[in-house]
Amino acid sequence: MESQGGEKQAEDAGLVVVTGGATSVGRATALAFAEGGRRVFVADRSEEAIAALSHPAITARCVDVMDEGAVASFFAEVRGCGPVEVLVNTVGLGGPRGLAEDLGYQEFMETIAGSAGATFLCCREVIPQMKARGRGAIINFSSSSTRTGLPGRTAYIAAKGALEAMTRNLARELGPFGVRINAILPGAIDNPRLDALIRAGAAERGENPEAFERHLLRFISMRTRIAVEDLAATVLFLASPAARHITGQLLGVDGNAEWEE
Repeated sequence: MESQGGEKQAEDAGLVVVTGGATSVGRATALAFAEGGRRVFVADRSEEAIAALSHPAITARCVDVMDEGAVASFFAEVRGCGPVEVLVNTVGLGGPRGLAEDLGYQEFMETIAGSAGATFLCCREVIPQMKARGRGAIINFSSSSTRTGLPGRTAYIAAKGALEAMTRNLARELGPFGVRINAILPGAIDNPRLDALIRAGAAERGENPEAFERHLLRFISMRTRIAVEDLAATVLFLASPAARHITGQLLGVDGNAEWEE
């Protein structure tokens, strides 16, 4: 039987915000919350993707979450509709490819800003209200590549590493107030971006895409792509009362990524 406290929390459940919520994992997550009866606000910079996202429980806005002013305006609108109880940050820039000694400082820092910086701006907007309410859940998206390393992607790995460190430190800051924060580390996400990477890699190696995909997945123990629905289900779990004692964790949802090149 649910306690009276649990019933009260269900009655006044706050809003859900998903950044990067009009495509891929963000879209699947926003829809999963909406179909579960939650009101969802989506921030995404793709006007085309926003136009294609249609659900009566979802309000989508075109927002560049690297822009401090745009983030503040978006969350001011959200707070006008109610308190934010769940924040999901899926945004992140892929960044430049190449050896570290060939990277420009500006593009390196832009990559940091596109992951850790954007996530910080969004977290900062919801933290005061979550602390005041004595509850809330923040779920950030990193990458399994921070564990394996990925030569030629130093800016990306540094950006996601910073996001993970911020997640764990905020867990210490926010834990006494009943606010939880975790990060999900996906593997090879089954989406159009991965399809494009496979086609490009296959062309570069002179292989067919099926052969290159096998090459790409050979160091994933389960030899599998990760469905966006699986990642959305993990977000819903981390945001739920079932995960009420889980915070400061970096959770791999990757089929066990052993190595990467």
